[in-house]
Amino acid sequence: MKIQSQTSLSCLELRRLETGDAIRLAVFFESLSEDSRAFFYPHPLNKGTAFDLCKLDNDSAMRFILEDPIEQSIAGYFILDFKVDKHEAERYRNYDVDLFRGRNAMLDLVVSERYRRQGFAYNSLQELLVLLEQTDAEQVILRDGCLSQNQPAIGLFTKCGFNTLGSYWTVEEHRDMCLKMSEVSINRT
Repeated sequence: MKIQSQTSLSCLELRRLETGDAIRLAVFFESLSEDSRAFFYPHPLNKGTAFDLCKLDNDSAMRFILEDPIEQSIAGYFILDFKVDKHEAERYRNYDVDLFRGRNAMLDLVVSERYRRQGFAYNSLQELLVLLEQTDAEQVILRDGCLSQNQPAIGLFTKCGFNTLGSYWTVEEHRDMCLKMSEVSINRT
């Protein structure tokens, strides 16, 4: 899928992650700043994780990369996972949301600093929501929430229709956000 920038004529390609992407995904993960990696703690975004992810072909997730076709590099990584984590379900139960009832997708994404604030993440999410409309997914939640200090990400998710249900603390505050697929309005720009 072609993903157009909202601020320039740049165009990237959103596609499924393939086994042959392991080296480029490792380079992408290792090119992320320490600040970006901190948003995903305790999940290591490193070479080993990249190779492990590219080996997975029968798990419950759909994995995508956002690719710069000119530079032959990865600009972003997206996961839609239909297997609900037990700790997520327990936390969402506090909001009267039963993640084990129906089909729900857990979303996680990271976009390279170089490609942020240009509309690539927003336009990619719009395309992924179109794919989710073709499944029986009822809602999308953010895996492990979104760090409250990550205001650009919170703005992105809010713009896409996610609502904040509450928050929880680990070392820092995280916002639990949810998008009901019945309320999705796809905006292709």
